[in-house]
Amino acid sequence: MAYDRPMAYGGDLAAYDRSTAHHGDPTAYDHPNRPEHPPKPTGPIRVAVLGLGVIGKRVAHAVARHPGLELAGVAVRSSGPAALAMDQLPLYASESAAADRLRRAGLCPRGELGDLLAVTEVIVDCGPARTGACRAPLYRQAGVRSIFSGGERDEQLGPIIHPALNYARAVNLDTCRMPSCNTTALGRLVAALPPLASLTAVVLRCATDSDKAAKGVTNGAVLGGQPSHHGADIAHLVPGLRATSAAATLPMTCGHCMHVSVTPDEVPDARPLIEPGPRLSVRPPGEPIETAAVKAALHQRRWHDRYEVIAQPLGPVHAGDRHDFWLSLDNEAVTIPDVLDVIHAVSGVTEHQVTSEKTDCALGIPDPAVRTGQAAAADSQAPAWSGRTTPTWEAV
Repeated sequence: MAYDRPMAYGGDLAAYDRSTAHHGDPTAYDHPNRPEHPPKPTGPIRVAVLGLGVIGKRVAHAVARHPGLELAGVAVRSSGPAALAMDQLPLYASESAAADRLRRAGLCPRGELGDLLAVTEVIVDCGPARTGACRAPLYRQAGVRSIFSGGERDEQLGPIIHPALNYARAVNLDTCRMPSCNTTALGRLVAALPPLASLTAVVLRCATDSDKAAKGVTNGAVLGGQPSHHGADIAHLVPGLRATSAAATLPMTCGHCMHVSVTPDEVPDARPLIEPGPRLSVRPPGEPIETAAVKAALHQRRWHDRYEVIAQPLGPVHAGDRHDFWLSLDNEAVTIPDVLDVIHAVSGVTEHQVTSEKTDCALGIPDPAVRTGQAAAADSQAPAWSGRTTPTWEAV
């Protein structure tokens, strides 16, 4: 059997450790001055965010809306559009030169990164890709737990954590990495399926993020010349799974799509093959998935964000050796709820189901529009939680 079902929902993946350069040392990513089992948080977890780009602004917004988290501040290097538009955020300069730039733009930083780290328990690093390693020593020296987003590849930044697959691995970790948006979507599908023997994915990536006007493919397609990293990432997260992937970049800006073929490790029984959940919306075969229409229908969410992955079986889901799916995801938003889960995990919260339920309630997951492609009535969109209703920075 490739992996056990309970493990897929958060069991300890000791086999993952053995596949890394740290050879299974469970303390490899732990801070040397912390107790082995620090107490669980009794109040809101103080969270800092570095970067206010596509992911950073969404993490900051989500943290501020979660009743169990408190936004300590956001460190930025320039007065970008998000910093100017969200000027009530508790802003800090990521470096001394950045402080001068922010002041010239009319913003008032409360200090520099070191000042922010002094009042923070966890930092989510949403800086430019492949730059996290240069900041990791600062976090470690300050005794602040760090989570690196954006698909960072440097293993010294910690293991890849996917809450649906290895949440327990993140509990009390000093540093870890979030998977990329496509790996996040694949992981949700794998967690909703019975144990698999193999997985093959073809990723159709949009040309660019919506805020990068100078980047992207305007005509034609770019076909990856070698396997993409997504299959290897899933194989690391689920030891024993044979996974491969390829990727192409297309001229579109409304999320990524994937065609995924899976082979169960055993012939499935009479139960449905796939188990939908709040973050995985399953469409019946035959219905087209119109990604632009779904995004437009989510008008009551900021930036029309879609946290949920849409999965659609292509054909029968009860029998056969091979099963094919379409996956659709919002590359700018799909990782956000998982980041909030991992914040709780590194802070010592062991109950993944409770954590994910609170995250989903805070973010209004699921939204009926994801399933139907049509906006629901305004009163049906209110989150089913009685916690915070305004971002924390508005009270600062």
